[in-house]
Amino acid sequence: MDWLGVRGGQIVNVDDGKAVYLRGLAIGGWLNTENFINGYSGNESSWLKALREELGQDVAEAFTQAIRDHFFTEEDVAYIRSLGATAIRLPFHWRYTLGENLSYIDRAIAWAKQQGLYVILDFHAAPGWQNPGWHSDNPYGVALFWHEPHYQEQLIIMWQVLADRYRDEPTVAGYDLLNEPYAPENETVVAFFGRLISAVREVDRRHILFIEGNRYAQDFAGFERLLEQDDQIVFSSHNYMAPTHLGGRFPGWLEVEGRRTWIDPAWVESYYLERNRWFLERNLPCYVGEFGALYDAPYETPSLGDLARLAALDVQMSVFNRYGTHWTLWTYKDLGTQGVRVLDPSSRYSRYLAPFLTIKRRLGVDEWTARSKGPVANGIRNLIMQIEAEIIEHFRDYAFPTRSLEEVLLLSTLYGHVANALNPYFARAFAGLSAAEVYEVVKEGVRFEHTKERRVLAEVLRKRLTNLS
Repeated sequence: MDWLGVRGGQIVNVDDGKAVYLRGLAIGGWLNTENFINGYSGNESSWLKALREELGQDVAEAFTQAIRDHFFTEEDVAYIRSLGATAIRLPFHWRYTLGENLSYIDRAIAWAKQQGLYVILDFHAAPGWQNPGWHSDNPYGVALFWHEPHYQEQLIIMWQVLADRYRDEPTVAGYDLLNEPYAPENETVVAFFGRLISAVREVDRRHILFIEGNRYAQDFAGFERLLEQDDQIVFSSHNYMAPTHLGGRFPGWLEVEGRRTWIDPAWVESYYLERNRWFLERNLPCYVGEFGALYDAPYETPSLGDLARLAALDVQMSVFNRYGTHWTLWTYKDLGTQGVRVLDPSSRYSRYLAPFLTIKRRLGVDEWTARSKGPVANGIRNLIMQIEAEIIEHFRDYAFPTRSLEEVLLLSTLYGHVANALNPYFARAFAGLSAAEVYEVVKEGVRFEHTKERRVLAEVLRKRLTNLS
């Protein structure tokens, strides 16, 4: 593999100066599991705790070991390469920077190297939770990382370990230092990244550093200061659109941020330009580390809504390519919500989980996929409206923060405490199985040869990964 660097507003092969475009898929659900990908509820640590308490340590370890051994393998990497990809983004939890767990990252890099794919190492879940979301393994919806310096110091040490381990490996395109930070002020994030960059450069002066903006990789105000410190930086935004999550027709009308909006290819391009204006105005390389669509129907029989969202996604990728953007689609493999590879619904793993998944959908406890409000969310909204009515009756000039309070309560109650309280029922779906039996059930559920291709998405990916327009 050739070493990559940043030069003249592009990512280039450092030997010949030719532009290289990093495009492919993100590997959620392997070294950083997520509820909608793997099937549990709430955050990862709460799920692991429920597995241990309900099934015992040996069975719980067999369950998670099967995921580590089989969710992502050489066969998956070969398939991704067959789509035309040039890179994978590898999300990982902080526990995979410790001891023997690093061997899983080693494996992924070795497999990618065999296939000629670059790897972007993505620190997805930091100690102390860098954002309020389930995807940082946050059970409470409070990002303590920005308030407790010892968590920041732990992350710095972990990155020094990683940088020292991979500093001579050109297959690693670079280090995505922190996924979707969310702090009260941009200055807090910029100051921390400044310290982290200095620490990484003490052991590795060669690899590209990928930097995500504040507020879930959206806000880059003030981040230009980091370019004065290091010129091998690529900033990364995440571009999830309403028409790929909520859309039912494309082109068609859709409510976007409270306004009825006509959605068509021109709107998709304008969305891209607005979200990434900061990069474009500064002639900086643009890497969209995450984007993707949600699907409702079975993988083999997409609904009209699925096809509309896929059409919007196709246009989005064509816009990325037209503007020379680097991108990785979220996510590669899951139970059927987003992935191009889908766990077989007829497998024992999927059948054991089916009743639990039905309850999750009815309650709407997976924040990412709960597009319509379930009974708990409606109850929270009614509670807030009652509080608002009482306050306004006595303080008529008071602007009650209805929407922000609703979001906070949903995050901490429905998507937090309620979701995590369901995890024992996930575990009980596998009650009575031995450790060896659980290992085989999970293995058969997640291995590449037992998964199915979402053909319509695979066709779009093949087109956009091999065609720059």
